[in-house]
Amino acid sequence: MSLGNSSVHQEGEIPEITKLPNGRIRVVRRFIKFTREDVDNVQLGTLLGDFGDLDTTDEQIPNQGYTNCRLIGVEVEKSTTRSSGTDSSSFVLVQTYETLTDVFVETTDPTISYSENGLKKVTRVFRAVSGTTSSNVVGSSTFVSGATTTYLASSLIDDNTAFAELTEVYLEAGTLSETLDNVGSQKAKVIETIGTDPATPDGYSLASKQESDFEGFQTNRFTFLKNNVVLSESEDKVGSQLAITQEVFNGTPTTPAGYLLANTQKSDVGGIPTSRYTFLKPSVLSKSTDNVGSQKAKVIETFSDTPVTPTGYSLASNQESDFEGIKTNRYTFLKNNAVLSRSIQTKNNGKLTLEVVEVFNGTPAAETAGAVKIGDEVSDVDGIPTRRFTFAKGDGQISVDSRPAPAQLAGCTYVTVRSLGTPVTPTGVLVAESETESDGYITYEKTAIQGAIVGTKQTYKDVVDVTVAGVVDCTEVSKTSGGISGTIAVAKVTPPRTKTLAATVTVEVTTSPPDTASLAYDLGDISCSVTSISMSEDFRGTDVFTTQSGRLRFSGQRKSSNMSARVSTYPNCYLSSSTGTGVFSYTSSYENNSTSPNKIIPVAQDSTTRTFTDGTGSRSASYSTTGVVERSSRPILTALDGTIYFEVVTWSV
Repeated sequence: MSLGNSSVHQEGEIPEITKLPNGRIRVVRRFIKFTREDVDNVQLGTLLGDFGDLDTTDEQIPNQGYTNCRLIGVEVEKSTTRSSGTDSSSFVLVQTYETLTDVFVETTDPTISYSENGLKKVTRVFRAVSGTTSSNVVGSSTFVSGATTTYLASSLIDDNTAFAELTEVYLEAGTLSETLDNVGSQKAKVIETIGTDPATPDGYSLASKQESDFEGFQTNRFTFLKNNVVLSESEDKVGSQLAITQEVFNGTPTTPAGYLLANTQKSDVGGIPTSRYTFLKPSVLSKSTDNVGSQKAKVIETFSDTPVTPTGYSLASNQESDFEGIKTNRYTFLKNNAVLSRSIQTKNNGKLTLEVVEVFNGTPAAETAGAVKIGDEVSDVDGIPTRRFTFAKGDGQISVDSRPAPAQLAGCTYVTVRSLGTPVTPTGVLVAESETESDGYITYEKTAIQGAIVGTKQTYKDVVDVTVAGVVDCTEVSKTSGGISGTIAVAKVTPPRTKTLAATVTVEVTTSPPDTASLAYDLGDISCSVTSISMSEDFRGTDVFTTQSGRLRFSGQRKSSNMSARVSTYPNCYLSSSTGTGVFSYTSSYENNSTSPNKIIPVAQDSTTRTFTDGTGSRSASYSTTGVVERSSRPILTALDGTIYFEVVTWSV
């Protein structure tokens, strides 16, 4: 700690030191030689220091700082010195330090005293640095004094920023007081204790345990009451009747003669949990008149009693209810055939009149002339079981809607008629109908197609592709190659071909799709086939035979043959010629016709091949070039009578 002025110094080299209990010390230092500037408003704060500052080692005299000593007091004293009849004054700065740690340490030995009931009382005082708190708990922390265990009864910390001082008072466990107090009309035993629970007095039960304050100390207050004791009794009005109400601790009271238990509730008398019993005689508690719909109902509230039905009335409902916390029965009476409500409204631009009547125990009549009953159901009006009767008067047709039919039915119109009461069926072919129930009446809806459904709807031009029949010609062809020439049988084929024609398209609606037609370019029956045949004879030189003498000889021809055939088919083709023949031959070898062994006579040997084509099948283009080329059919409408209408599209040339 700096004193703020180096000229101010400690008076003497040894401070005042006092040994305190529990290892603590007090150090008092005195400083002299102030100047006027030291105590002005600016310098004074530095000179005085701050509470809680440590006694700093080597502040002015080496090794004079004391461990854990903190500043707890500062003052400036005036000192007067008399010498030779002359008084002189000086001022001294006094700083007081005490040992303070962050743990409470007792400043003195405990103080012991005894209360009037002989219980020991122990007072303990502690000090610690400012801000220190105690973990001891009032009512549970203990201190052993001699052979006696005491309980913490109060704890007070006085913190003045210089230090915190804790004062604790401990009391010996035991009964501090015992009194008799009124709880309702009864006497309760009240025992005030600390650190222990008292024994329950004979004939009593514990009624409550509360924290209390005894002469400034936290204690426990135990209240004991005798069982099944009526603490209070009163007569209160419940409706028009008098009820007996009893407050009872730990028991059930006897029901008074002529009464029944009406209600039991948890209650409290003077902080004691009790039970409140309410007794009532079976009786009528109240009578009133309430509106039920448009009628007046008589309502009687009873406790455990059945009221007499008023003359001209009938019981409409009996409900459990609650009357001022008492479970009761509420009886509601209504006159028979009393109309509780009636409503009349019109719909569909006045075409429909609806009348709804709520009635109790009867059958009403409609006020709307000509209306018929269309509904009778169980209902409820303000909790009263009733019946709801619905009457309706309809005027037949209420609307007609028209819209064009789709393109497949060109020239036709959809017509929808809605009606009430009696269904109205539009003219034409009926294709849809429905019945819808709403608010107890039926709306009929029927839809018909008006106009000519069957017939030609459209005709236009289009192009189509058709197939023209091919031609097969059985003939022969002459050919020469080298030294060989001749003819060969062949089938010349002109294949089928596609041809584009202008066609007329007709769209019509019919009740049955067509099953016959004159078809154009129908090549299904036109076809032919050609059998090609080849036959050949080949000569390959001469075989010569001689006798052993060589005088006689014989020669003969060598020859081979071949035959083949194939069949070709030509769908959608016909024959213009059905046969063809071809032949060619050539010298394939020579034969020696000489019989002389010394002479050769060559004779040419010819090989020959013959071919044939034989056609079978259609011989002409036997199909029509006018008629139907294509046709499609699909169902587009089914009437309610089961009639099916088809759309037929035909392409013809």
